[in-house]
Amino acid sequence: MFRTGNLLIMFIGAIIAISIASPALARVSPWIETSGGAFRLIAGGEMDKAILAGVEIELDEGWKTYWRSPGDSGIPPEFNFSGSSNIERVELLWPVPKRFNDSSGDSVGYKTNVLFPLRIIPLDADKPVQLMISAFYGVCSDICVPVQISDSLRIPVSRDRNDWDAKRISKALKKIPGSHNASLHISGFEIGFDDQGKKFLEITVNRTNNSTQLEIFLEPPGELYLDRPVLVTSQDQAAVFRIDLENVDVDVLDTKQSWKVTLVSDDYLVEQDVKLQ
Repeated sequence: MFRTGNLLIMFIGAIIAISIASPALARVSPWIETSGGAFRLIAGGEMDKAILAGVEIELDEGWKTYWRSPGDSGIPPEFNFSGSSNIERVELLWPVPKRFNDSSGDSVGYKTNVLFPLRIIPLDADKPVQLMISAFYGVCSDICVPVQISDSLRIPVSRDRNDWDAKRISKALKKIPGSHNASLHISGFEIGFDDQGKKFLEITVNRTNNSTQLEIFLEPPGELYLDRPVLVTSQDQAAVFRIDLENVDVDVLDTKQSWKVTLVSDDYLVEQDVKLQ
């Protein structure tokens, strides 16, 4: 099926909050209160010549927000850093999400506070960085509310790897999927047919640790939305998942385009680009 919009989400009102950090060099911006929580920027530490920072969203009890591929009933967050200065590039990293099924439908995201790490490449490493963000995301409880935020943080040249915020960002980086490896990876990704001729997508995951937990998050090309993968067999070091494609026009599935797949096991977080075989 194709997503035709967030039909199950009703947004009530809009929140626009603007926070400009003081001219003094800081490591954290003030919290911006929003419906369902709060928002701020934090900074601290360096890694591989990149400045580390983070976008932090605090969620009140009973509220959630969404991942970049939010499922059939959510909306993907948008983060824009184009107003920043002394920055060549900003890379926002996505912590592994959770899958939810509730009255609003199937969705993927976060129900606890979430910190999105940032890797910032400065134009001039000997000068401060002015990080500016324009963000739009949804938060949901019994109702859903769009949040629009503008925030700013001036990051000093001296960045202590051992301060509190640097340690929090370092901890958040451990929730970011890495490249696929021999311990956890997709070895099969193809369309098949059962005995009744019904179409399905079959995904074979190889693992070396016989994980009791194994979750798959699919990001197909375009606006295609697929149901949650269902585990059909699990033997030795291979697990096979299937997704019903009876309501999907397989002719629109371009075998030349890559799908991004996130695998979450007990011991590994992996992100892998795959193509239909």
